[in-house]
Amino acid sequence: MKEKSGLGKQPIYQCPVTGIVPFRASFKSHGTFGNHWHSEIEIFYLMPESASITVVVEEVSYQLFERDMLIVPSAAVHRIEVSDQQNKVLRLDVGYPLLGENFRPFAERRFLEPYHSFSGDHDPRLDEIESLFHKISHEKLALNEEHQNEDDFDTIVSRMRVSAYLIQVSALLLDVIPSVPLLSSDNPKRHASQVVQSIIFYLQSHYNEPVTLDKAAETAGYEKTHFCRLFKEITGLTFHQYLIKLRLEKAMPLLRDTALPVSSIARSVGIPNDKTFSRLVKQNFGQSPKEIRDKAQK
Repeated sequence: MKEKSGLGKQPIYQCPVTGIVPFRASFKSHGTFGNHWHSEIEIFYLMPESASITVVVEEVSYQLFERDMLIVPSAAVHRIEVSDQQNKVLRLDVGYPLLGENFRPFAERRFLEPYHSFSGDHDPRLDEIESLFHKISHEKLALNEEHQNEDDFDTIVSRMRVSAYLIQVSALLLDVIPSVPLLSSDNPKRHASQVVQSIIFYLQSHYNEPVTLDKAAETAGYEKTHFCRLFKEITGLTFHQYLIKLRLEKAMPLLRDTALPVSSIARSVGIPNDKTFSRLVKQNFGQSPKEIRDKAQK
């Protein structure tokens, strides 16, 4: 069920999924989340015996009841208005970290019917998607988001299962629900967001290479000054800040979980100077690479 609704103030940019958990999977039972957007698609599923919620996506308001699903496209501004009544909303974010280049169809296309109900007449092929939602809902990662980054055996296995379920869900969405390519004329702001997202995709695969601002602007098809302004406007970070943040996030698991020399880790994430790497780690995490590694090994 949908209707027109206002968007309100400037939306918040939510940073992409990073780290050892290549997705977001959680429950939310009450409260609201104001206007925001992110590169991942977001899937809402209202569990059985739940009250209704409202999700507003680019000026269109969707009211979800039990066993309803809504797909929020990549880079779409949206907000969540959850009632104070008893409900259980499964929220799933799927993007480049989980699907790699296979995420591109989600970034470059839109679903003609983003809202679906499993409780009424529907395509029976959607039943498999709902079955996967219920499997995810029983995983400890979804039940307690705070433990998603733990490295005990059970959590690792659970992460692998949820990853597999979400890959299946993603394939089924593309296979079952009709979609069409996005056109730049549909929404100029979204087109600009998609251009920046394409650069983020590129950085995810090439962060360990000597990527330059000139190269990124050229790849995006923008003059450098305009590209810098657009990138900062959409991500909240300068191109250089984003690249450093990405490289350090890629370095952290190597510092914590391997015995590789710090110099090797620095080079592997595209920072060839050891002193520069150590300084950036200290600035961003408040600890030196050695302190981070020592703490992880205790």
